[in-house]
Amino acid sequence: MKRTKHTPAPTSPALTPAHLAPALAGMAVAVVMTWWALTWAADLPELRSWPAAVPPFGFNLVILVHALASLPLAWLLSYVATRRGGRAPSTRGAALFAAVAAALALATMYTGSAIGNSLTAGTGFGGRLVLRTVWCLALELPWCLAWWMLADTRWLKRLSGAPLRETLILASVAAIGLPGMQAANLISTRTDTAERLISENQTLRAWRVVDGLTQLGSQRRIRDTRPETLLTALHQQVLLHGQAAAVTLPEDAPPTARIEQARHLFALEMLDDALAALGDLPDENVEAALLAANVAAQQRRWAESTHWSQRSLTLLDEQESRDPAALEQRLASYLTLATSLRSEKKYRQAEDLLHTALERLPEASAELHFQLGQHYELGGNPRRAVEHLETAIKLNPIYAKNAGAIINMIRNDTPLCMFEPYRPVAR
Repeated sequence: MKRTKHTPAPTSPALTPAHLAPALAGMAVAVVMTWWALTWAADLPELRSWPAAVPPFGFNLVILVHALASLPLAWLLSYVATRRGGRAPSTRGAALFAAVAAALALATMYTGSAIGNSLTAGTGFGGRLVLRTVWCLALELPWCLAWWMLADTRWLKRLSGAPLRETLILASVAAIGLPGMQAANLISTRTDTAERLISENQTLRAWRVVDGLTQLGSQRRIRDTRPETLLTALHQQVLLHGQAAAVTLPEDAPPTARIEQARHLFALEMLDDALAALGDLPDENVEAALLAANVAAQQRRWAESTHWSQRSLTLLDEQESRDPAALEQRLASYLTLATSLRSEKKYRQAEDLLHTALERLPEASAELHFQLGQHYELGGNPRRAVEHLETAIKLNPIYAKNAGAIINMIRNDTPLCMFEPYRPVAR
């Protein structure tokens, strides 16, 4: 009997890192190009710093989170599109998808701002979240497809039994759910930031933050004002600051005019110009010294901020005035000095300073107890933090919102054993 030669059936090649390298590279390129296109696409007015986020992303952090969260879904969809048939690598197909990806990126870069504004008109938080997800997915998918086309996917037949449907569902939920939770948390924190920036006369920075909040679809009121209404008002203030800052003062301009122009420059974050406008005024003028301290703090030059804060307090002591304006200046000087000391890691000096301010400014007890509560919370002393925050609320219910939020965070995140009995700081 004649034997026939048996020819073994072809098998899929073994899985090696070389098979995954093009796909992993494609994922990295997809994230980088998505970030680049969406930051480049932002509408950049003259007074707005780069990079900014295209509507409806609002903040660069939102772009990054969306790009990373959408990537698994884009990778899986491209896997579904390329796995059938176990085909060999295709340079032509990769070039085609890369061209499509580049075209989408360029379209986003040059028309993204207009497209985003038109698509988000009248859209709420949920609609903007879905739009951001779809936009990132559209930018990332062609890059993943391009690199999958370069990979030898014949070994993917081995993965045919994987729970692909369930994985796609999980990836879709992650692509929307994770950025949604991040956006909701960002709205909460950035709303508080906007209120602080407005109170500190940092108009341009407040405008950027409120602009980002409106792009995310936030409906939380900022100082009892809707974000859209406040954004319009802040934009008008930015324009007014710009007009006032552009005025050239004569050399013999009075101190009040120079300080006022420095305030306009500070509001526009033109910090070096603000210091130049003040000149030598901070040596003899309380307002100028306090403004110089704030400018230095904004530049993170903490030693200079400490110097000018101390100088403003010295000038106030020499005046011995107790009128409301002087009390407000003294409080601002103490708070700026405490921030500078804390930033220089002189925590005990900052603590002693706030207690000194509490003794010297009984009229500002609520604010100072609130500041001490924040100081102890940052320093990891939850018991003292809660004591001072609760005192601030009792003295002035206006602190109930902010102080209450910190208290709740402390109670939720701090083990009960860390709430030691309160011991007053030795004076």
